[in-house]
Amino acid sequence: MAVIKNPTYMEHIRHFFEAEDHDCMFARGKDYTTYHGLKNADIEVYSITRPPNATMPKPKARRWDKDKSDSFLMWITDGHPRGEPKPKKPTVGKTSRIRKSLTELNEDEVKLVTKAFEGMMDRDPADDESYFKIAGIHWFPNQPPNDAFCQHHTAHYHMWHRAYLLKFEDAMRTVPGCSEVTLPYWNFTEKSPAWINKKPFKSYVLPEEVHPRYPKGHATSRKTPAQLAKSFKDEGVIATIDDAMTKSSWEDFNNTIESAHDAGHPASGPSLATTNVASFDPMFWFFHANWDRLWWRWQQVMQATTLWEFRSTFTDPSTGIFFTAPLNRMRPNLMTADKTINLHELDVTYTQPTAPAPLVVASSFGSLAASRSLKVAKKPTMSVRVRDIDRLAIPGSFRVELLANGKSVASKSFFQSTEPNDCPTCRKNALINLDFLVPIDRLLGAKISIKILAYDHSGTAREFPVSSAGNPRINARLPLENDQ
Repeated sequence: MAVIKNPTYMEHIRHFFEAEDHDCMFARGKDYTTYHGLKNADIEVYSITRPPNATMPKPKARRWDKDKSDSFLMWITDGHPRGEPKPKKPTVGKTSRIRKSLTELNEDEVKLVTKAFEGMMDRDPADDESYFKIAGIHWFPNQPPNDAFCQHHTAHYHMWHRAYLLKFEDAMRTVPGCSEVTLPYWNFTEKSPAWINKKPFKSYVLPEEVHPRYPKGHATSRKTPAQLAKSFKDEGVIATIDDAMTKSSWEDFNNTIESAHDAGHPASGPSLATTNVASFDPMFWFFHANWDRLWWRWQQVMQATTLWEFRSTFTDPSTGIFFTAPLNRMRPNLMTADKTINLHELDVTYTQPTAPAPLVVASSFGSLAASRSLKVAKKPTMSVRVRDIDRLAIPGSFRVELLANGKSVASKSFFQSTEPNDCPTCRKNALINLDFLVPIDRLLGAKISIKILAYDHSGTAREFPVSSAGNPRINARLPLENDQ
């Protein structure tokens, strides 16, 4: 290879290492898989890979030549620029589980999915592979036999739901005649087909009480297809997804896409608006298959389809601890978090791989070395953070609206149970922050305030006193672009 003149970590340097290199060094307690891990070990790595006296990689045939070594040295000399990757177009792999869009299913495929859902719904509620029992994993916290297994706003949000979908799909396949069925996904940019509003998908009637508010006989409900299309646009779900897909770091993508997910739940209607009964609505499974598809797509675009590649997208050094034992465990008896990453081993793929959007990534760093420069965007946005909202004081999912002179200029939703105090996961993360990016001309000279709207069990948003949500604070700053 020729010497790379301006190498960056994301585009070049992370690809200098192969899985066996990381396996070897990780076993020795050395982690070169992440940006910060490699940056902190730069001189050591340069020394052991520098020809002609290199000791790594172990196979001599794979040791670095002088051009590769000089490129790595140039990356060190330039101040370890992280940079951005060249997006890679996602592809549909050859797997036994190909999940299709709701609109792609032919008549026979619709009949097969219908048969699988009806088969699961007809089972005894106590059956471990019944619809009621598996959906119940996601219901009220601390309601026997469950114990807040569901993970939201945690490091395992994506991993837990990916494993949960596989558990549900495996149960679908145990219905006689459905051994090859796959779970379709609901692409939010498409109008859902008519069959989704017929039995057994339109609603689910609880065979048992899950809570006094949701007794036996309670039927799930959601918005009409026309209402869904409008609310997903009005609530900014699609725009937030588009924004998430431009993020090259896992933390930025994870936070942004979960923000879109949190808006998507209440935008879907009463049952999906709360964790209490969201998973009992049949649409939940198609809804979440799409969130998994978006993550699958991001992994391919960012070339993060194996565990080691995935770790290379971390910007927070502490993120990796949630993918190693014992913190990689996910209840109830789901695969560990690290096992959900490798797309080649999961045997799941999705259709309609959208071409990657151009990467237009604002710097997430508060400062840079003085040797580098920052610039103000031509159309700057103000970054506003609403800090320290006491989520435990708010009974259910809620929306925070950012106001300028009393008028709403942006909003963010937060998805949670109507009884967050009874949820161990909620209590661990009691004070939460919500971030907004707003065109600066909408905020200059304006009085900035917030309004909180809480969703009740009917999906109606009602104003909740800000003074009752702890002591929220508002911070604002002007994001600067990294001028490389």
